[in-house]
Amino acid sequence: APREVSGDLTERTITIVSHTNPPSTWQVTSSMAVTANVVQATRSSARLLDEVVVAGQDSTIQIIPMDMHGNEISAFGLAFEARAEGGATQELVFDSAYGFDNQEYTITFALPSTGMFMMTVSLADEVIQTINVDAASVTCGDTDTPNSSPNGLGSACVCDDGYARSSSGLCTRCPAGMQPQTNP
Repeated sequence: APREVSGDLTERTITIVSHTNPPSTWQVTSSMAVTANVVQATRSSARLLDEVVVAGQDSTIQIIPMDMHGNEISAFGLAFEARAEGGATQELVFDSAYGFDNQEYTITFALPSTGMFMMTVSLADEVIQTINVDAASVTCGDTDTPNSSPNGLGSACVCDDGYARSSSGLCTRCPAGMQPQTNP
């Protein structure tokens, strides 16, 4: 039976005293693996990855699921959602995706109009975090979208009066005597 144990936590030397001379010395090496436990909403977090959220354009929320001991959970198989309330729309729901390359959960969303939205990120109806988002209007009339202005929701560029969208997607002046098409 062992009588003495010495060494640090990763390597221990056990001296066995037996009826034979000299005593035997054994080397015992152990290891420990930490496995993340069940996701705890109160320990998990979510953050908006975009500095500016623009109406009608994709933005991303990153979710960092944690267990009760603060260990990050990167395993596939969890389903998060973000509920957006605000603006001039009904409640919107966006589901998460898992990135197998980076082992991260994200939610990609596009808000339909400008204004304040409250994004509630949750897992199985347990709220992880609420993020307030002020969706800005699209930028129109610049070099990428000349002769255009934001639509009423601020989520798309529409051609200014006297201009129509060409097959290339740009707003160009209507030929003399032609009526421009109505903006969508």
